[in-house]
Amino acid sequence: MSLIRKEKIVLFAVILLACVIVVGSRVYDKKRSEPKAKNRFFENPFSEVDPGIDQQSGNYANDALVVDGYVYFYKSRVKLGNYDKVDELEKCGNNVIYRLSPDGTYEEFYTFDEGDAIYYGIGSKLYYYEGYFYIQIENRIYRINKEGTEAQVIYENVGGYGSYVIFGIRDHYLVLQKQTEYYYLDMDTWDWSQPIEVGRMRHLVNVRCSYEAVRRNQLICFFENVIYGTEKEEPIGVYFESNMLYGSDFVYLHDLRVYDEDAEEKVCIAGSVYCLNVYKRVMFYAQKVDDSICIKYYSLDEKQEGELITIDAGADTVIKSLVVSDDYIIYDLGQKKEKEAVDKRVIWNRHTGETQQAIEYQ
Repeated sequence: MSLIRKEKIVLFAVILLACVIVVGSRVYDKKRSEPKAKNRFFENPFSEVDPGIDQQSGNYANDALVVDGYVYFYKSRVKLGNYDKVDELEKCGNNVIYRLSPDGTYEEFYTFDEGDAIYYGIGSKLYYYEGYFYIQIENRIYRINKEGTEAQVIYENVGGYGSYVIFGIRDHYLVLQKQTEYYYLDMDTWDWSQPIEVGRMRHLVNVRCSYEAVRRNQLICFFENVIYGTEKEEPIGVYFESNMLYGSDFVYLHDLRVYDEDAEEKVCIAGSVYCLNVYKRVMFYAQKVDDSICIKYYSLDEKQEGELITIDAGADTVIKSLVVSDDYIIYDLGQKKEKEAVDKRVIWNRHTGETQQAIEYQ
């Protein structure tokens, strides 16, 4: 091979290498300059992935859900496990989701009669997506149509003792925690004619921790960051902080504060607060005033506040839950010595400013 031919080959190779480097660097720069796609699983729950949840975060904290103006309640109101007191459990609606219509009709929406569902508490929040409700009772996950006429057990955990399973819905994904593993499925494409099988779901992540931590901090904190509506549901800048122990081991009073961006500090809105519900950027809270309870509001946007309801409840009665919709404020009253039990549910009409209905449970 002549020297000239070798030089041509070398020159061609150098030019080709230079072209590859230039093209590659431009592709790298383009990729680098493009905004990275957000991982929707790990966004803040109030980052407007689901504006509906963002608007009624407080209802999730109080075990209720508003869908198209209808309010759904699913909190157990009695001590569970009373196998010899089925009549009492049925009276208190332990296995029932209740619904309050915009016209004021309060009725049973769906009754769980699958096996021994009446003896167990609700194991998840009530979720709604595209015409169906989703909820977990003990080891079963249910899918209920919007009319409340049909329900399907879409998952049943048969793993036995130590097989810990919880679920939740984030955006259009259903996420299942099984021990330390997390799996998910796309609800838009999933075939709902068959029960969920973990083997058909996509693996999300494995949280490395001991089994003792499954029911404690590590997995629970991770789950709260992934799933809507688990425990604390205050929007950014709202602080509902434990204040003091009051009267029993079960009932705590709180301080309610908001962050003032101008002053760059937390500002106390109220003390001695039992319950908080943030609905459409307005804080509704139940405050202890002597032997009475006042339900008040504070607008996060307009900085306006006022008093709505005064309840002469007596020294031993507290508000256990506070639910808000466009039409109603619903609160549950019970003895402070009992952690969960409720004596009365009151439905207060926001348009008339009067109590519309009271339901006695004792």
